[in-house]
Amino acid sequence: MRGGMGAQVTAIFNKSGIFKPKESKHEAKAEARAEGARNSAEIAEKTAIYSYQTAESYKDVWHQVADFAKENCGLKDIEKLSPDNVKVYLESRISEGVAASTFAKECAAINKLENALSAYAEMRVSGREYNFREVTHQVKIEQGKSLERADLHRAYTNAHNVVEDSA
Repeated sequence: MRGGMGAQVTAIFNKSGIFKPKESKHEAKAEARAEGARNSAEIAEKTAIYSYQTAESYKDVWHQVADFAKENCGLKDIEKLSPDNVKVYLESRISEGVAASTFAKECAAINKLENALSAYAEMRVSGREYNFREVTHQVKIEQGKSLERADLHRAYTNAHNVVEDSA
């Protein structure tokens, strides 16, 4: 593919048909379940992007992955993005100390990038196949436990003292 990485990511996003803002996400999920999807990962694999906010968030990650692959792996064509490129990117994010929720979002965005690249390859009959899901899953299992998670128990240890102090 020609052009800079930013233009290539935008072209993949626009031409792949991954973004369907006028369609119902709920209907798409129901259809995915009817086709045999059993969990959220399988449903996500069979559905598109339906929200403008999600689209922008995912495209930002796609740009980061593409730029990283260009700078660190010498990639010039987004269509040649490999699972190894994705793995190196994810490992770099872990070493940077990204939060677990951010890492999960980036993995989801990369999996949608796989969908978009696959749809684009099918449309162009290029014969290329992509499989980033195995890599994202593998890195999550191997190294994702080391990421900082949000504290779900943020309650005060002694709430009565806080109430008394504020009165």
